[in-house]
Amino acid sequence: MILDDQGRVLLGSHLPSKRWGFIGGAIEPEEAPHDAVVREIREELGADAEVLGLVGAYGGPHHTARYPNGDVVSYVLVAYRARLTSEIGALEEDEIDRVGWFTAEEVTQLDRFEWIDEVLADALRMG
Repeated sequence: MILDDQGRVLLGSHLPSKRWGFIGGAIEPEEAPHDAVVREIREELGADAEVLGLVGAYGGPHHTARYPNGDVVSYVLVAYRARLTSEIGALEEDEIDRVGWFTAEEVTQLDRFEWIDEVLADALRMG
């Protein structure tokens, strides 16, 4: 997750659901998690970033997905705290259609993925 100096979080509106979520994605084969964070931010935002640390690992009911072929899987979300070191460039339009900076209070008013609140609360507690 990307936070700014005022404690706001950068979220993206994910396609096709239009729900707000963190910037991120899957790890490529043989890629280190830290490198994946930097790569995903560059791909999705056209921006450079610095990873500040691990927030936590999350799983459970909110981390289950059903694929079009009927397969059901559960996944583990590993959240890192990061900050941008350059301006946002071109968005990766096939994944997110817009981004915005939000306070924790503003996040509660968004149509967001269920797991956002827990991860954001943990990151903000870390300072």
